[in-house]
Amino acid sequence: MRNVILVAVIVILSGCEYNNVAPEKPAGDNENYLPLKVGNYWDFEMMSPSQGQSSIQVHREVTAVVTVNHHEYYLLINSSD
Repeated sequence: MRNVILVAVIVILSGCEYNNVAPEKPAGDNENYLPLKVGNYWDFEMMSPSQGQSSIQVHREVTAVVTVNHHEYYLLINSSD
């Protein structure tokens, strides 16, 4: 009886793999993760591909939390100069 239990434990443990668990990666390289809280903002400067043109300033701000269909979303407002 003791041998049966020992064989059963060995069979069960040999089927367990713990080293093949990989952390989740973002879906794409172009994704942006931003800390969202009302009042947070980000200022970006986009360089123009043409040398004669000036850069574009972009301001992105979290202005509110809105509820749509019982789900909360952060409202982001973009403005540019």
